[in-house]
Amino acid sequence: MIKQIKFVFAVGVLVASGAASATTCANALISFNSCGGSASCEAQIMGFHPECFSSGSNTAAAGKNVQSTSLETMLVVSANAGNRSSAISGPPGKTADSGQRNGLAAGNPAGKWNGWVSVAESDVKYDRGTFKFAGAGADRTNKFDTRIDNFVLGGDYMWSPSLALGLSASFDRGRGSVSSYTIAAPDAAKSVSTSGYSYAPYFGWQITKDWALDGMIGWGKGKSTVTSDATVTSDSKRFFYGTNLGYTRWYGNMQITGKGSYLVGREDNDDSKNNGTVTANTKVSNELRQLRVGAQAAFWMNGIMPYVGLAYANNQISSTATADQQDATAMGAGAYVWSLGANFISVKDAMTGGIGFEQETGRSRSKNNKLMANINVRF
Repeated sequence: MIKQIKFVFAVGVLVASGAASATTCANALISFNSCGGSASCEAQIMGFHPECFSSGSNTAAAGKNVQSTSLETMLVVSANAGNRSSAISGPPGKTADSGQRNGLAAGNPAGKWNGWVSVAESDVKYDRGTFKFAGAGADRTNKFDTRIDNFVLGGDYMWSPSLALGLSASFDRGRGSVSSYTIAAPDAAKSVSTSGYSYAPYFGWQITKDWALDGMIGWGKGKSTVTSDATVTSDSKRFFYGTNLGYTRWYGNMQITGKGSYLVGREDNDDSKNNGTVTANTKVSNELRQLRVGAQAAFWMNGIMPYVGLAYANNQISSTATADQQDATAMGAGAYVWSLGANFISVKDAMTGGIGFEQETGRSRSKNNKLMANINVRF
């Protein structure tokens, strides 16, 4: 009975504070502390305002952050591992501008070392429209808009003619806004910033002339900060792994590639801190598993290869967040990813570079656009 009384009191404080004006993180934290350790009460408060607690409390934002950092790192590593065998070459039997024969049929010797750098900027938007939330007393809305920059660099060594071993490091930084409110008492958006780093050993294996496999495993750390009337911070540990199977085939000057990927990224968030004071019982872990299949068509134009591609990505999230928290930030699982760009290839200098744009469509309540660029050198 005492727990039920505390629950009613805490929710009453939150609803009453929002009736006259927008609920702030300070009010949300007061309501949370008024729960007196009641798990159901705390879950309700965190569901009302997930942005005021551990960054993992908003499962949609947590999943998108994992996708734009850990999963993005694995896709970048895979692309650059693939450059080992297929990128610094034209169609079989073609002739480079210098008159030197190049391509798979010419048997160009590969450099033992390979170094590369990649940068990407993801623009992520989420809008959980108006929906009924148990005990909220009114329809609610959850939104966030974040831009995440990811910088990845790496290098590998050709251990054998078909096997390369390497190591990558990545650094990311994000900024944006987030809000959660009742329609009757809309909040001002709260600013949010994120940062993190990771490292990952990887391998690339050229199984046959057309088929290649790569894989990696990585670890890292992250941090998020939400600023409004209170400063809420949370630290996290990262763990990720994945594998990619690729296929490449030339038809004259046309290159067709396909790839299947299974990628897993996990973030374990510590208890959040309110102005430096730990808020107990706010730890949350989120694991994102993505199954991705796609194809790309590129055309050789004497060192320039414009391309267009389409992939399907299905995300599945496992979270220790409560059912209320997950429902408040629910998001569609499947999306199509369109890509458009060009690679620039110098056979003479054993160098490639590229720029591209990706747009994710079809995932309910979410939009994601990405700009990317890379450079790869063998020596």
